[in-house]
Amino acid sequence: MYKGDSLTAMLRADFGSYSLPPSFWEMDLMESFGLINENGFANFRSFFKNGDDFILNVMVQKGSEVFKYILIKQGTKKLKLMADLEEDILYYYPVGITSDGLFAFVTYKSILEKAKAGSLQIYPEKALPDSEYDYPVIIYLKVK
Repeated sequence: MYKGDSLTAMLRADFGSYSLPPSFWEMDLMESFGLINENGFANFRSFFKNGDDFILNVMVQKGSEVFKYILIKQGTKKLKLMADLEEDILYYYPVGITSDGLFAFVTYKSILEKAKAGSLQIYPEKALPDSEYDYPVIIYLKVK
């Protein structure tokens, strides 16, 4: 976290086999990218914190496979979502936490409409505006 003129560590993680090897920092850029792409690597995409609650977005890549985890902690409750960009997933793009503890995500109208057609209940149940444009929509999640 940045405050004033300094940075403060907010989170420490061990990515295990997806950690960058120490030799990465001493290798040629193109050579090192080939190495980590073959072995796989993980990185933080975003991290949002409000009190003790947080949402963490971690991207993992190995070869041509790319997937991500969305880790949510709200009080004593923890939730781990695995997301694949090929899927129409509501919770792929976390964008923050509200002051009253709701987790915010950006999705798209087409994905929200598919979710409404399934078993997902949307509140408030107002119809989405009728438009051909697949506009972004902010949704909120509370862990139960």
